[in-house]
Parts: sequence; structure tokens; C-alpha cells
Amino acid sequence: MVAGISTNIVKLAELFGITSLDDLEARNDDYFGDFFVAARDEALKEGATETEADEAGFKADGEARDELYQQWHNGVTSAVEELFGRHHLEVVGRRKAERYPFEFVVRPVAGKTWADAADEIRVTINGVGYFEFRDLREFLDSGPWTAKQAVEGHLHWIKDYSEVYGTDSAQRIYERAFR
Repeated sequence: MVAGISTNIVKLAELFGITSLDDLEARNDDYFGDFFVAARDEALKEGATETEADEAGFKADGEARDELYQQWHNGVTSAVEELFGRHHLEVVGRRKAERYPFEFVVRPVAGKTWADAADEIRVTINGVGYFEFRDLREFLDSGPWTAKQAVEGHLHWIKDYSEVYGTDSAQRIYERAFR
């Protein structure tokens, strides 16, 4: 098995310029508050004590936050998977049993190598136009890097793929998948 590049969902969102979870939660404070108040009021109507009503409110608030996290996570991973996939890379949750993993490993897709991924990133970099590398060797020699080091050091160029090829941006893919 190929050793991967360790990262997490927050870093991936930052890498692609996707709305952070903190910003998203801050914009939804009123939404969370509405859930808290509605659940608390309902519990009081049903005869709960103040403490029990507060617990019901906190539970509803937590469930709303969990749902928002799941939607954000789905959006981020959709954007990352699509754009990384165009560069022969995949992200795999570090803990296989987690439905919404926080920690990830970036590695080449099955049948591809770090060199294949580095070459695809080189092509995207060339398309942006700030730099021009004739071939993979010239790209690796510019470091000098191993293919894996070149990938790790140039992951940030992947977000520019959409500008180079006229496809949906990471933010647009995120928004489409956010549900």
C-alpha cells in the first residue's frame, strides 16, 4: 500500500477555498436558536421541568448542528473527490468505520502512481500560466522533489483546475452537493 499524505477536512476546505464550518455555523446561529427554543417550548408544554426543557433544547440544537456538519462534510468531500480525481488522487478516511471522517489520507487512485498525479498537477500549473514545465522531469527537478513531494507541495494548484478547463469550481461543486 502506498503511504499517503495526511490531512483533515478543515485543511481540505481551506485548500479549495470552501466556506469554513466555523463561518457556516456563525451564519446559522439564529437557525440553531430556533431549534433550541421550539424544542424547549414543546417540552414545557408537555410538562417538562425547566432543566428538562433546556436539555431538550440543547439536544435539538445539537442535532441541527450535526445535520449542518454532515451537509458541509458532504459538500467538501464532493468537491475534493471530483477535483482530486482529475489529478489521479483520492482521499480516504483514516478510520474506515467513520461515516463523516475528520482525518484523511491523500494517495494516488488505484493503478496510478505519485508520478502520474504529479504530472497531472504539472499540466494544471501549466494551464494557469505562471509557470511552464515541459515534462514531469523538469517539474520534479525544479524542486528537486520526489513525485510525492511534488504532489504534496503543489496540492493548492488543484483548485485552479476549474479555471483552466472551464469546469465547476470547488465552491460550486460544494454548493451543489450541500444537502
